Amino acid sequence: MAHTDGVVCFHQRPLTVFASPGRYVQGPGATHELGRELKRLVFPFGGVCSCAEVTRLVNLAAGSGAVAVVGAGGGKASDTARAPRRFLVVGLGDALCDWGCAKEQTVACCNGSAITQELGQDAEHEKITRLGLARQGIASKTLDQLAGKNNTFGAVGAPDNPLRLLMSEKAAHCDGADYLPVASYAQSEAEARQALQNCRDWIVRQLNHAATSAGAMLDANGSLRSSQIPTLISCTFNGTSGRAKCNVLEALGLALHASQDFYSHSNWSDIAANQPIDQLNPPGIASSAISPWINPRLNPATQAAPITGCYNGFPESRHCNEGPGGRVKHMTLNKDTGAIDVATGAVGAGTTDRGKLNDNFGRSVRLAIADTRDKWLYFEDLVKAKYPGRSKRIICAIKQDNPSNSSCPL
Repeated sequence: MAHTDGVVCFHQRPLTVFASPGRYVQGPGATHELGRELKRLVFPFGGVCSCAEVTRLVNLAAGSGAVAVVGAGGGKASDTARAPRRFLVVGLGDALCDWGCAKEQTVACCNGSAITQELGQDAEHEKITRLGLARQGIASKTLDQLAGKNNTFGAVGAPDNPLRLLMSEKAAHCDGADYLPVASYAQSEAEARQALQNCRDWIVRQLNHAATSAGAMLDANGSLRSSQIPTLISCTFNGTSGRAKCNVLEALGLALHASQDFYSHSNWSDIAANQPIDQLNPPGIASSAISPWINPRLNPATQAAPITGCYNGFPESRHCNEGPGGRVKHMTLNKDTGAIDVATGAVGAGTTDRGKLNDNFGRSVRLAIADTRDKWLYFEDLVKAKYPGRSKRIICAIKQDNPSNSSCPL
């Protein structure tokens, strides 16, 4: 015992701390009570591996303070449990399906295939990509991997896959460039322009990465490297570097997705309603040409700046409400959903408020199709410039499903 300024201190060994569960069942026959006790911990499975079901389970698990998720039952139940587990770990909580449910068709998780579409789009990115690249000589399996097929994202849909963790990456969707010249708007015009520049930079960076990755498809002698071509095993577009052709397709998918979203999320091709302009009726530019703002060949500095919607999370009603009247939101400006017929190329009516108005869905889709084709041609030009003497074989190998040196001459 020691005395210090009237305080008595006792020197003793460190405390031993015993931690135990909040509920402890013990005694004869305790194992027979296991089922009843487990019911206290179980969240029943809704029966369908869907984005809405995953979101529901994430919210239940997060609300109960769970730190682990265990799936029990058949394949769908077990596989559905994987997504909540991953999103609890990374801390996304109820933001899991910000884009998966509200914006895109599927989420790759169930039995290695997909979560069933419930609330989102009807594969618009896939359809736009297929129409844009229809005459570029791309073989069916390669196009399936790039565009997606049968409720899979493909490379183009990957940014809308929650497991890819790009749903809130504004540049990947050309979001956040919102501005109106009204008093006390929450974002300056300069900040909005910077968001547009970020989108453009993202697209250019992905196209350049695709061209750089393409070189690894050939060896030092210019022969195709079969190990770098996905033939039997498809690509997995999860952000991890893999086979060269997969890397090319993934980067192209990121570039095309952002470009297509630009037209859907901006006012570039829009015609506003014939009523006062405000946050709920943003102005439209009504352009019928590919935008220089996302065209790597052009300098957009002298062009009128479009705006895109503010998106900071789901549900959107909770976000982007800063300032008098709030901000121009993604949910107000987007033209994400509507009818597209891949077989005929016909574009029908949009289903969002902005898309229904003045053929805005059709206007945005037609430009997105044209821009997709233009981006592919720009990519080919990059490859030709980067690999003179080899570009013909590289481009051929990217397009073919099972390329060879004989089918793709130098």
